[in-house]
Amino acid sequence: MESPKKNSSGVGVSVSSFFQMPLHYPRYTEKDYQDMPEWKLDGLLKEYGLPTHGDLTYKRQFAMGAFLWPNNFFQMPLHYPRYTEKDYQDMPEWKLDGLLKEYGLPTHGDLTYKRQFAMGAFLWPNKS
Repeated sequence: MESPKKNSSGVGVSVSSFFQMPLHYPRYTEKDYQDMPEWKLDGLLKEYGLPTHGDLTYKRQFAMGAFLWPNNFFQMPLHYPRYTEKDYQDMPEWKLDGLLKEYGLPTHGDLTYKRQFAMGAFLWPNKS
């Protein structure tokens, strides 16, 4: 099991290579992202479990798309899907693709990656 880390807000987060639906979003403007150095973009994207591949222009566009509204490809959901981990593990690829598209999330990768991505985005850790 990975050790908990703290994000820039001091909140404990688990280190994962998969997207985690955040409780708080960065408060940068479009200009901030356009002027942001690559090392800072990489850190911000990593903090939210988002990919850091691609050139600087791609990373800036990805960050603006993920964190700025309304003209972006990610939409903060009013309701989260109510699937269980088993539901995601058994879900056919076409249904996963539709679910991810519905929330403006990427649909690239193989079926295993998509399942893990969806579980990371939509399942909250059980606190017993």
